[in-house]
Amino acid sequence: MQHNWRRGRDTVSSRKSSLLNSNEITNAEKKRAVLLAVCGIKTLGVLRSLLAPESPSTKSYDDLIKVLKEHFAPTSSEIYRRFQFHKRLQHNNETVSSYVTELRRLAEECNFGATLTERLRDQLVCDIKDEALQRRLLAESTLTFNEAFSRAVAAESAAEQAKRIHSQKFNTGNSTNLIRQHSNNNKRTFQKSSSSQSKPGNAQSADVICYGCGGHHDRSSCKFGDVTCRFCKKKGHIERACRAKRKNDSMPRTGHMQKNSSTHAVKSESVNEAAAIYNLSDLKNSKCKQMKRNVSIQLGEGQCIMELDSGSDYSIISSDELDRLWPNKKPKIFPLTF
Repeated sequence: MQHNWRRGRDTVSSRKSSLLNSNEITNAEKKRAVLLAVCGIKTLGVLRSLLAPESPSTKSYDDLIKVLKEHFAPTSSEIYRRFQFHKRLQHNNETVSSYVTELRRLAEECNFGATLTERLRDQLVCDIKDEALQRRLLAESTLTFNEAFSRAVAAESAAEQAKRIHSQKFNTGNSTNLIRQHSNNNKRTFQKSSSSQSKPGNAQSADVICYGCGGHHDRSSCKFGDVTCRFCKKKGHIERACRAKRKNDSMPRTGHMQKNSSTHAVKSESVNEAAAIYNLSDLKNSKCKQMKRNVSIQLGEGQCIMELDSGSDYSIISSDELDRLWPNKKPKIFPLTF
């Protein structure tokens, strides 16, 4: 109660005076009666305690106002009030307009007089959070408070608009570059083996085979990338996956007939050609899936960031988001079955 009276004592006094003047109440006894009627039960109880053993009805209107002011809003030090004014900085999420409004409130009891606008200008320039704007304002040799305030508001608005433009351009970028970049970094090697070719329809023949070890994984994640082959003495693969050894084993031996089978029609050189094939189906395991695409749209009374999904039947938001976007009149909601 004391804090509220101190912050709004001038407003309270002004409202009481307006009430009395609007009803043309000039009689001292009527003014006292109106005050006791509208001050509230708690304030009336405080008055009774302060004036005991006397009754508030025995005091004049001016005496009652004086007692309330001395109790709820005692006169504070002007030095302390100015200290409060000068230490007030702009908060991180506080707009320039809100900051200046708070400075004016703090300056009410500082008795700055004719120097008020200069004090407001100095405080605004020295303690504004935008350092780039602060440097530009400090470069001005003649700067008034109104000029500083207008430039600060304009710079704040421009920064917010630029932020929104950049966000929308980033969220609506071309996805073709992402797919192209991924395909360039994900070359796969397909190894044709006699066992897999002899079984048409075998799913294993379509798997991605690492040419470094023969395993089913990407070449970039193979742990034998720095190993030297024991057969050909070349670095980058093991003997089990050595193409030179396979080629050597496939050559006909002396005194033996080489079987002419269609399952061995693929030459070993085709393995190298298969290494240049781009497997676009691997995009399902790539980073492209993890990079969500967001778009800012207008819903209700505010902006809402939605995830872009061209294959979705519905766009879904939470109940908390619904309350934020439609704080007053909400759209009609229908039951939905998935």
